[in-house]
Amino acid sequence: MVAALLIAGNDGFQRGEYSLSSPFFRDLNPNPSAVYYQNDCDAMYIEPQQDLILDSIYKKTDPHRAEINKKAQKRYLKKIKDLRKFENNLIAMANDYLVSGGDDYNAAYCTMDWLYRWAQDDALLGKANQQGMYMRRWSLATIASAYLQVRNAKNLVPAEKKKVEFWLRRIALEVENDYMNAVGVSKNNNHLNWGAWAVTITGVAVADRDLYQWGIDKAKYVIKNEIQKDGSLPLEMARGKRALQYHIFALEPLIMIAETAFRNGENFYDLHDGALHKLVKRTFEGIDDPSWFKEKSGYTQDFVADMEKEHFSWVEVYNSRFPNRPMGTWLEMRRPIISRRTGGNMTFLFYHGI
Repeated sequence: MVAALLIAGNDGFQRGEYSLSSPFFRDLNPNPSAVYYQNDCDAMYIEPQQDLILDSIYKKTDPHRAEINKKAQKRYLKKIKDLRKFENNLIAMANDYLVSGGDDYNAAYCTMDWLYRWAQDDALLGKANQQGMYMRRWSLATIASAYLQVRNAKNLVPAEKKKVEFWLRRIALEVENDYMNAVGVSKNNNHLNWGAWAVTITGVAVADRDLYQWGIDKAKYVIKNEIQKDGSLPLEMARGKRALQYHIFALEPLIMIAETAFRNGENFYDLHDGALHKLVKRTFEGIDDPSWFKEKSGYTQDFVADMEKEHFSWVEVYNSRFPNRPMGTWLEMRRPIISRRTGGNMTFLFYHGI
């Protein structure tokens, strides 16, 4: 049972000094009765990471970028182990604050403590190669989402909040710069979607309308120019046996941006003759029966069930906006859906039935 949860108006966001609405259905004002209890914020703390020099997990000789290089994958997972642990623990603490209805002030305090320490060390702002740039935008999406969830907790130090917000803006500007310097298909495929989501949610978290608008405009471009009439994404279709998987991956940030835009007065769902609805329909039908993707790509599709459950967070969000029985049934068998890159426990954040 969620204690003292505050829902304001139609968008679920408690407005105060911040002018942009959160995409999360559940949000709250600080609980004035919350008490900080002494706890060790260092218990699971991960030291800041500045540089992001990472290898792709795919075989360089594969034009579809679908065949995994097992040795490269092992190196990659080893390099990102600590960063992934930091993100998972950070977003879990932020979620704990919301789940408690604001009573667990310690969760908010430790989330802010971690963010401030990473901000002090200019984390994620060191050297980065192409794969590192991808990781920077994914990490920013997680970190900005965590800050958004705790930023209104009582007694947070204003100077520390200012430092964290300045740091988040710097990372967001680096993501924009990474995009400007991108070459090849990554300038318009799922990587653009993820960069747009990271910058959009940062804009909301730090009340920066320029950042917000940059992400919104990129998503609008994708919806108008990349989604085809049959609901497919050509650049993801080119991934051969992973075409369906990459449609799923590309949808995750697009739906998050669409929901953010909707809560701020702009309907992306119906944009360009409902292109986003077509993409959702095509992809969700493919999860049940991938034969269309096999026919169009020319490759038998990799088993979707092998994907991490987090990549289906968009289903929870979309179904909260447009409830339908097939999606609801599918979700009931898989909840909770947890995705650090889109806010954490998406079932808690978006499922109205809790």
